[in-house]
Amino acid sequence: MQKFDTLTGVMMGGGILGIGLLVLAFGVVTVTLSYYGPLVGSTRTATVTFRGAKGKTLSEVVANVRGREPLTLEPHSDTGPIPYPSYEVLTVAGINEVIEHRRMEPIFYITDDPNVRRKLGVDR
Repeated sequence: MQKFDTLTGVMMGGGILGIGLLVLAFGVVTVTLSYYGPLVGSTRTATVTFRGAKGKTLSEVVANVRGREPLTLEPHSDTGPIPYPSYEVLTVAGINEVIEHRRMEPIFYITDDPNVRRKLGVDR
């Protein structure tokens, strides 16, 4: 499991977003992940935005998010009313990435754990 920060965000997200070399050329990058839920009936989406050191948007992509709510795996840890870790499966251009939220915090991770991906039905 790797933290989705400036460096791993470039390496892991570059394939999906098609900007790996562009982001590396700019150095410091901020990655923002924003989820959007529909009021009724349509697909949830997430926007992934890469911003350079001066806040300029380098790239942005909208992904479809699987399901109506975050996914969890049994057994749940003792984290209170909201079970953690929770997972979101994002799909862009037929490519799936599993985002892991380990707790209520403004940090997210991309997991490449084959057991997690298999249990979530991403890899068979």
